[in-house]
Amino acid sequence: MDKRELAHKLIEHYDCFNTEKMWLDEFDPKVEFVSVCCHVNAPHPSSRLCKDVAKYIRKLLGKNGKDYAIFIGAYYFEPEID
Repeated sequence: MDKRELAHKLIEHYDCFNTEKMWLDEFDPKVEFVSVCCHVNAPHPSSRLCKDVAKYIRKLLGKNGKDYAIFIGAYYFEPEID
């Protein structure tokens, strides 16, 4: 999966990506890193929404999704350790 495909799937699944309240900023499969930014003039998304987005990103990335460090706004989701 590349950045364009991941961004497209997020736009299709979450309205906040459609309204540009959130957008995929960085996606680097080599270092297993994803960054999602939030619009500064809008209220910060809830922690629940950010957690759901991180979970969805991990699902989209498949078996390696658990290895990614994911930043969403002010939240950081560490790689999942077995």
